[in-house]
Amino acid sequence: MATTASKIKRVVLLQPASAGGNFEYIAIPRQGMLFLSGALAQWEGEYLYDREIWFEDRCGVIDPDKDLDGVDILMVTALINEAPRGYQVARQAKQYHPDIITIGGGPQMGPLSQEAFDNGHFDVIVQREARTSLASFATSCCLTSKVIQQFLGYRLISRETEIKRLTQLRDLAADGLIHSSRNGKFQVFISDDLHPPPLRAVKYRNERLERLHGWKGHTDDMYMICQARAEIGQDAELANAMTDANIKMAYIGVESDNAENLKLVKKRQEGTRSNAQRLGDS
Repeated sequence: MATTASKIKRVVLLQPASAGGNFEYIAIPRQGMLFLSGALAQWEGEYLYDREIWFEDRCGVIDPDKDLDGVDILMVTALINEAPRGYQVARQAKQYHPDIITIGGGPQMGPLSQEAFDNGHFDVIVQREARTSLASFATSCCLTSKVIQQFLGYRLISRETEIKRLTQLRDLAADGLIHSSRNGKFQVFISDDLHPPPLRAVKYRNERLERLHGWKGHTDDMYMICQARAEIGQDAELANAMTDANIKMAYIGVESDNAENLKLVKKRQEGTRSNAQRLGDS
């Protein structure tokens, strides 16, 4: 593969500053940025990708003029409370560097792609996952705005890959790239939609149970937090396996397509105004 300068693309992967910190109190660097960067590093194609991950809540605010000078591609992934800042950076990136390719994604931009185009002036918005063909988006981007839909169904990564990701987190903590408390433990938030699955999803549930048993010894220095459906209360065996794997806290949520059910648990979504509009786009 050619390694000349003309065959190298500089990429900045940005996690924008959040309004008050993710989950209100804690600034959480998401591991997905590492996977996206890794996908670019492993891409076998016309270009090589020189990648930099910029996490504003830890690295400081990016200067779109100076810090993106010479950058070919800006990729922005944002949670709802990060979207306004993500739109601002993407707009300014185009203002200062008209030829830069900008790609957006995440749980705000994916469903509200038109809002992202209008407010962030992105070239491409990726809906759902992007790892499988991310590099092809970057190198074949059209001049007109477009939405790329990626969804291959819910699928489990291999057990070996799962352990490698846990090892990667431990290595990052050992190198001081993840903050550890005085007792040597660091926090990990698990946000997989199928973790843990309900009892009725027999195949996924049994596989997750066996994997959790295999986590022992790989998570001793972690304090893990997991989002889960309320059905976990029906599955003591899986709940105990989570505790044994050092998952010490769970955010419990109720999912339903019945508006009355959601109203009873004071859970609702307003469709009249976007979250970004409510937060304010500075």
